[in-house]
Amino acid sequence: MDIVAINDLRARYLQAVRSAETYRQASEKIPPLREFYHALATTHERMAREANLMLEKVERLTEPTEQAA
Repeated sequence: MDIVAINDLRARYLQAVRSAETYRQASEKIPPLREFYHALATTHERMAREANLMLEKVERLTEPTEQAA
């Protein structure tokens, strides 16, 4: 497995989670921009879910290798 790519994916996942939280809070605090920040939060949540699915796939792919060692 490409460790650099996996680490980058983990970093992007964490960044997406933090961004989603930030935009979700902003949507509650700034009523005139609520819809805009809600859309951003939703987009980042989707990105985090996709990254998490990819990380889970990597874990499943590496399990047989780790068990064999």
